[in-house]
Amino acid sequence: MMRGRGRLVALELAALTLAALTLSGCSGPPAPPPAPPSPTATQVFASDDEALAAATEAYAAYQAALDLAYSKYDVSLLVDVATTAEVDGVKASVAEWKATKKKQVGKSWTHGVRLAVGGTGVIANGMTQIYVCLDVVGIDVVDENGDSVVSEDQIDTYPMIVSLEWSAAAQRLLVTSEDVWTAENFCV
Repeated sequence: MMRGRGRLVALELAALTLAALTLSGCSGPPAPPPAPPSPTATQVFASDDEALAAATEAYAAYQAALDLAYSKYDVSLLVDVATTAEVDGVKASVAEWKATKKKQVGKSWTHGVRLAVGGTGVIANGMTQIYVCLDVVGIDVVDENGDSVVSEDQIDTYPMIVSLEWSAAAQRLLVTSEDVWTAENFCV
């Protein structure tokens, strides 16, 4: 926010300086023609509602793939719902779970999904983000004997920030990352 304000002040000072030079009879070199706008955003959806629906659907598919991965060690569904880097990260995590004989029992669910930034369906630089409440109350993690390894004080709902990327090839949003939101908990 400060960077935008600082730029605005600099632009105002430049305009005042130019006006003062013009009034005093000095004229500087002609202004260069404005640069053509660079493509930084793409209109992917007709509205924020469409963008939110697509992001919600993409994240739900991702969570279903994660539930399968951590309960059956099957990562096959991830390639259709996440970017390569995210799939590789989950594969490594699932391999660790398999090596330590941990398994997920039950399924997650989400609620309170909203766009982190609105913009009439515009996906800036191919990316968008959503806020999500990830509910894990229906999940347990068990060891090879079926005993729970979940801490007694684990919370049931996590506020998440999820990044998604538009895939022109797949014609859908793919999850690039999900992180626990560390600021104020918007799920309470």
